[in-house]
Amino acid sequence: MTTANAIAAELSRLAALDADGESLSAARLHKLLYYCQGWHLAWYAQPLFGDRIEAGESGPVVPTLNPTVGPSNGLPAEACDSVAQVWSHYRQFSAAGLREKAKAEAPWRAHRLPGAAPEIPVAALASFFGEEFRRQTGEEPGAMAQVAADLAAGRVITLDELRAEWGL
Repeated sequence: MTTANAIAAELSRLAALDADGESLSAARLHKLLYYCQGWHLAWYAQPLFGDRIEAGESGPVVPTLNPTVGPSNGLPAEACDSVAQVWSHYRQFSAAGLREKAKAEAPWRAHRLPGAAPEIPVAALASFFGEEFRRQTGEEPGAMAQVAADLAAGRVITLDELRAEWGL
C-alpha cells in the first residue's frame, strides 16, 4: 500500500500530460484521491493508500495531503492502472463538479457532521464503490485482483488457444 501523497504525485503527472485539462488544484486533488481510493477498493478489494479520508464541509478531504511532495516513483502497476483509470474518467470534472458529485454520494452524506470532519471509513467506500462496480459491470467487487493474480501466475490463454478450444 502506498500514500495519498504518492497517488497525488501520479495524478499531477497525468494532469501535466493533459494539455486541454483544468489545473490540478488542491481541492480537485482531494476529490480525485477519494475516487482513486473508492474505485481501487471496488476493483482490487484493498485500499490504494493508508491515509484517512474525512467528510469535510467541502466534500471528501485527505488531511495528510501535501501536494508539493515529489514524484510518484515506484508505485505498483495496479496502483498506476487504478489512478490512470480514475483520471481518464474524472479528468473532465472541475473541482466544483467533483465536489458536488462526491457530496451527493452516500459515503460523504452518511459521515458528514456539521462543524466536524469525521473519517469516511474504508468499509463505507468499499461498499459504495463495490455496489457501483457490480451495477456497472455485473462483476463482483475485487474481480480485478483475481485477474491480476491469474496474469501473475500465468493462468491465461491466448486468443488462438481460445479459438481452438471453441473450434473456431
